[in-house]
Amino acid sequence: MNHRLRHRYVSRRADLPRMCAAAVIVIIGVFSLGCGRSDPSPELVATSDLGQTTRAELDAYIMSQPEGKRKPLPRQDPQDWRREMLRELLTAQALEAEARSSDLAETHEARDLLAARRDTVLAETAEALWIQQHVNITDDDLRTYHENYPEEFGHDEQVRVRHIFLRVDRDAPASERQAVRQEIEALLQQVHDGADFGELAAAHSQSETAALQGLIGKLSRGTLAPVIEDVIWALDEGEVSEIVETPTGFHIFKVDDRLPAEQRSLEEVSGALTRRLTREATEVALANYLNELLEISGALFNPEVILEDRGPDALVFELEDELWTASDWWARFDNQTFFAQREKPLVDQLDRFALSRLAIWDGRYQDLASRPEVAQHLAAVEQATLIELAMKERRRAAVEQISIEDLVAYWESQRRVFQQPKLYELRIITRLFPDDPKLWYGVFEDLRLLAAEIRRGDRDFAEEAVRISDDVSARRGGDVGFVRLDSVGQWAGPNIPKAIAALAEGEVSDPLLIERFIENRFTYGRDGYMLVMLEEVQQPRLLEFDEARDRVVEHYIQTGSPEVNAGIQNEVLDSIHTVIYEANL
Repeated sequence: MNHRLRHRYVSRRADLPRMCAAAVIVIIGVFSLGCGRSDPSPELVATSDLGQTTRAELDAYIMSQPEGKRKPLPRQDPQDWRREMLRELLTAQALEAEARSSDLAETHEARDLLAARRDTVLAETAEALWIQQHVNITDDDLRTYHENYPEEFGHDEQVRVRHIFLRVDRDAPASERQAVRQEIEALLQQVHDGADFGELAAAHSQSETAALQGLIGKLSRGTLAPVIEDVIWALDEGEVSEIVETPTGFHIFKVDDRLPAEQRSLEEVSGALTRRLTREATEVALANYLNELLEISGALFNPEVILEDRGPDALVFELEDELWTASDWWARFDNQTFFAQREKPLVDQLDRFALSRLAIWDGRYQDLASRPEVAQHLAAVEQATLIELAMKERRRAAVEQISIEDLVAYWESQRRVFQQPKLYELRIITRLFPDDPKLWYGVFEDLRLLAAEIRRGDRDFAEEAVRISDDVSARRGGDVGFVRLDSVGQWAGPNIPKAIAALAEGEVSDPLLIERFIENRFTYGRDGYMLVMLEEVQQPRLLEFDEARDRVVEHYIQTGSPEVNAGIQNEVLDSIHTVIYEANL
């Protein structure tokens, strides 16, 4: 933002009526005027039309901030930092008073936002109280679980295995099978000649593990088919197998490590186990809470309407005068990000939706707002919301003073915000793994054969998505619209984006392994496979000002620029005649 704009904005409201300051004094009330003191008390750090601000009030404000803001940055002068925190406090107080003394709090935007945030506080409080009453993991609980499920805290001997796999159809003629065998014999000879096993797997293996240089992972006895088990467990650490033939192709295995049996004590796992059992007990408690609220509230909840696709007008949820049809619910669901739609199973998301509505009802039913600690929380939320709205109103007024040239300059200074990222229009088919790991390969094989049929034109991708896909996009023929690949990777694992990026438009992928990150274990768990059809790629580009203008204005109103925000703060502090006592900071 240029100097001309800043000067015009800062001076814009220099004639702010003094009656506003008088109204502020009446509202705040608890402050006494201290402007113009020549010998301020050592505890006094500022005076303004709002009253006096003490060092204790400043310290309390600082401690109310997020942890990262409670102390200066490493190279920041502590005196400068405290001054900025004081200016921030005074600005917030003034903006809140400004919002209360105007009609701002009575606008539809303010009422809706305040009501939504109030409901959130009531629901979160009601849930927290229920959890507090029904979840309590004791030392005896930890000890009992550790004793009853020792296999979860250790393992028998394991091997970490890689493989190279070349595929042959089950019904392939003998000549084709022999040709593939010769190929893998050549790869085995390269290994014997000193070639890197992982690099060969990445370049030639036809397994999904090729992206991991052939790494299958850590395996215990009994995990794989007997014909493979016998070979793997006969290998020493670092040893490579001979060729292993199976009905679907040929393998070469390498044992990277042999891991001895291990058993962790209760003391070693108590922290992680406490968190896990608490999380699981919380899930059970909330499920019970949902059932109890459904009973006592008289609400109607029909998740099967969504799960069985009973039509757009079918009733999903009803509570007093609140009604949600299937079309209402799907509209809400489709407004979420790609990752949020898949972070939890659909049935869990439906339960979470119903519980969020019922917990609000329960918060009102219990009159939680009358409890002192909840009332205090609600007051803080209201205060923060009014400050936020007043700041937005100031920025909105600032927009009216900006010339097209200055707005274009703001657009250019925020190029990354107004750049359309590279987007991929996709259709997907997912199949989740059954409980038995020995059946997982069948999921891969089924999707591999389906991909071949779709490529030949014997099957239609969209029709097959409706028929067999486990993804929430099945109802739309697998259509997930235009998405960013990092969003897909966040859900399906780090190897998926690269595989999708390698597809040509109209191409169908091979089965891709879906890997879900397990936070408490810092590892990826395998969930299933997916087929992807790439329909279109939109290249990244900077939106031209004319097409981005509405977004530019809205972004300006929501955030402003550092110069404009600083200008607003200066204007607010000037309007309340702020005096800061530097020596007392």
